[in-house]
Amino acid sequence: MLTRPVSLVVMMLWLSGSACVGKLGLTTSTDGGEGLGLDAGDGGGADGGDAGPGDPPGDGGYPSWRVGMAVNAWKELPASAMDLLPPTNEAVLTTGVHAIYGPSARLNAWNGLSIDTRSSTVWAVANGGHGDYFGNEIVRFDLMVEAPHWVEWFAGSTGMVVDGVTPGADPSHAAYLDGRPVSTHSYYGQHFIERQHRAIRLGGSTAPIGSAFENVDGFDVSLGQGENGWDPAGTFGFALGGANGGWTPAIGWAACKDPTTENLYVVNAPYLRKFTPSSAAVGGTWSIVGPLPTEINTGALGATAVDTARNRLLWLKGYGPNTPYTVDLATGVWSARTHPPSPAKAAFDALKPSLGMVYVPPLDAFLVRANAAGGDVFVINAETFEISMLATSGGDAVSQGHVVSNEENVYSKWLWVPALDGIVYFPKAQSNAWFLRVH
Repeated sequence: MLTRPVSLVVMMLWLSGSACVGKLGLTTSTDGGEGLGLDAGDGGGADGGDAGPGDPPGDGGYPSWRVGMAVNAWKELPASAMDLLPPTNEAVLTTGVHAIYGPSARLNAWNGLSIDTRSSTVWAVANGGHGDYFGNEIVRFDLMVEAPHWVEWFAGSTGMVVDGVTPGADPSHAAYLDGRPVSTHSYYGQHFIERQHRAIRLGGSTAPIGSAFENVDGFDVSLGQGENGWDPAGTFGFALGGANGGWTPAIGWAACKDPTTENLYVVNAPYLRKFTPSSAAVGGTWSIVGPLPTEINTGALGATAVDTARNRLLWLKGYGPNTPYTVDLATGVWSARTHPPSPAKAAFDALKPSLGMVYVPPLDAFLVRANAAGGDVFVINAETFEISMLATSGGDAVSQGHVVSNEENVYSKWLWVPALDGIVYFPKAQSNAWFLRVH
């Protein structure tokens, strides 16, 4: 978590010509089911395992690229890099100054993604942030087409609309001069509320000054391409309570969605908070589930996912202990957990914060991805918390993600796609997307 003085230092560094990604590295400190194919033999080299059988004949409903994939096999999706989609518009400072890093920051600069599992469409809402990139366009990636690729859905702001105000003058700095939401580092804050057809973003690190804000913005994806689907400010409230009018000293908080209820959970000291979407209108209500254990520090940059079989959330690898914690979502009671000894545990223990993690119901397991190149995937048994390696094939060429100091920088670029029985992964903006069938 950044304290306010650190945020101001980061801001001054940017104003002197150093953006987060381009110049500074990281300144923000801001039971195995069918097809699981576990390989607990060596704790690494997941590509060496045998994949399961492919899809049965007459496999309907899949795009052609997915048909015939073996269980636990990786596949690269050609021409799917985000950098192949240049933005239509460019937002710049009121002085005419351009962002330092550019459109690659839409993925690389501490950003995540969300998925509408009804259509298997991935969304990126106004990703960028700080001095790295000022664009607030909406882009999407449809996995059900024959050749998945990024498409610009709404072009966003253009021209000299980016004003570098201070938190004192504008507590949240949640919008540019044209009234549209700012570009941000979104961390784990990209989510999709299917019942409301909304891609939403839970605040982040604002462009251009880098201070954190907690305003939740929503975009109506049911409108046509090119239509401005931004909801009025305040529709989705504040992720952390709004005590400072939107500005917050917290940054990079942990957040995840329960895919069954669509409730969102935000882990950030001192509380676990819940957003309950309205069933009859757009928006919803925020509530406090309960306090966080002091042992997990701020909770920031921890990977989280909801175990829907047990109604509990798993938190791990944030800025705090190397010990996983779970919370009962009905009672708010937290429990420290341990990973039993296993060949994979040592490699897992060495990982840094901001991992990608999803819960896969058919496997009753959490699948975890780190930044390193290759096909390695860690499996956490949801009942025992034992760690194994997934015995994958075909993943030797999976690229390393964008490197930032002291982080894995995966966030929610690792997404479970139920309709395709697998996970889609976007390592970085310059690289193609990859799909891993796991069931």
